[in-house]
Amino acid sequence: MFLDTIRWRASSLKKTIVLPEGTDARVLKAAAQARERKTAGRLIVLGNADAVRVAARDAGVNLSGLDVIDPKTDPRRAGLSSILYTRRRAKGMTEEEASRAVDDPFLYGALLLAGGLSGAPLKALAQQMMGEFHAAAAGRLALIGAGGVASGADAYAR
Repeated sequence: MFLDTIRWRASSLKKTIVLPEGTDARVLKAAAQARERKTAGRLIVLGNADAVRVAARDAGVNLSGLDVIDPKTDPRRAGLSSILYTRRRAKGMTEEEASRAVDDPFLYGALLLAGGLSGAPLKALAQQMMGEFHAAAAGRLALIGAGGVASGADAYAR
């Protein structure tokens, strides 16, 4: 019942979900399930398109309705690298380091969502949802919520 409520809330938001491990059969099956349940407005699977197609075929997953984006060839790559550089240059990151860093599909996915589903805009909601889920799970599940942690106080609040 509680999971149904979470699914309903997620589907009503029609947000974008980015899945960075696009060649993992478990991730592809979860993406297909999310597509079938209409959990998101858009589902993005990251990875080399050919490798994702092979993995999907092997896993018996139809990729229709899923957007496959290769971070290495995506035309947004340079812009995302620039966003990363702008955010991290004060901490010593160079443009070259930012360009190499976006090779990481997890970081690439986060940059795709920058300002949309990640960071400060959802911090309060994320903390509320973690609290509600923790209460509903009644200690039966270990919950880990690391998003939106910018300080020790944020980590403690999680």
